[in-house]
Amino acid sequence: MINDIIDAISDNEEEYEKRMLEFSEAQPFLLSFLLSEGFQVLDEQEKSLLFYLAMIIYFSITQEHEEPDTIELIDIQRTDEENWTLVDAKKFKTLKEIADYFFEDYEQEDLLAFVEDALGEDEEYEVSKIGRNVIFVSMKSFIDVLHVSIPTIEG
Repeated sequence: MINDIIDAISDNEEEYEKRMLEFSEAQPFLLSFLLSEGFQVLDEQEKSLLFYLAMIIYFSITQEHEEPDTIELIDIQRTDEENWTLVDAKKFKTLKEIADYFFEDYEQEDLLAFVEDALGEDEEYEVSKIGRNVIFVSMKSFIDVLHVSIPTIEG
């Protein structure tokens, strides 16, 4: 399912823009979260990657399940703060340590693994250490709020 979404939007700018509009209309507060000042530490390529990953996650989940209710900004912010509190308390030094911790008993392991893989080494562009951590934890929060809000999934 993840690969189907990647194939649909990766090489088709028109489809990507159509899906981005659909996402922004369905989940305006998730879009606001992605545009918030907490992501100012990311460079432009990292911000593009953040949006790309969010789109893949969102459409992978909604392809298989009913459209969730509109997620409120406070819910994504609270979830993100909780995830960052865990990361800060554990004093993780690497993305691998963060990922290993969050993978334990995680119901959306495929989506989280997709995010981790996307943040790996790339010959063309390397995501900064700060960027990797920010994107990974934020996308984990993104998955969390979508997961619990889908009517057909027990949260």
